[in-house]
Amino acid sequence: MGPGGPTETTQRRNAPPFERGIPMSAFIVTENTIKAAVRAIVAVTGEDWAKDQLNTLGQGLWRLNRAAVEQRYGTSEGDDLPDSHIDTFDMTGHRGNADPSTLAMADLRALHTLEYQCDEGGRADIPLFDILQLAVEQGDQIAKAAYDWQGHIGDLPAYRDAPSAH
Repeated sequence: MGPGGPTETTQRRNAPPFERGIPMSAFIVTENTIKAAVRAIVAVTGEDWAKDQLNTLGQGLWRLNRAAVEQRYGTSEGDDLPDSHIDTFDMTGHRGNADPSTLAMADLRALHTLEYQCDEGGRADIPLFDILQLAVEQGDQIAKAAYDWQGHIGDLPAYRDAPSAH
């Protein structure tokens, strides 16, 4: 670090891989990750959701994740991706009642994982990706407020210690 702060070389070395021009991998997340992300979205929206709405949301998130992987690796690779679960995605047993105080750190981590895996090839033109990003931002704000945390969400001990789903 230089006298006035980090040097440009240090900043570049500490930048995320995609900002350094390093190719990133993308993968299809697990059904548990999708379910956790759906729970997190419900928790932060402040709206109650019907079971069919939860299922539709989960199915849409699966498709968004698949589209990102296909964008990254091409459709020929994407033809081998699992997708039979998309039409049978089922949130049975999960509440659709919104309550930000029920946001679990593991669900927030799943939401972050899903957002990262769907952010391939510029998903900004897809409304569902906008919802996903908004849920991440709101989830981060809720978690920071609950723990009176000012730093990066990834440095919050409760977030770091929460189990991660892939």
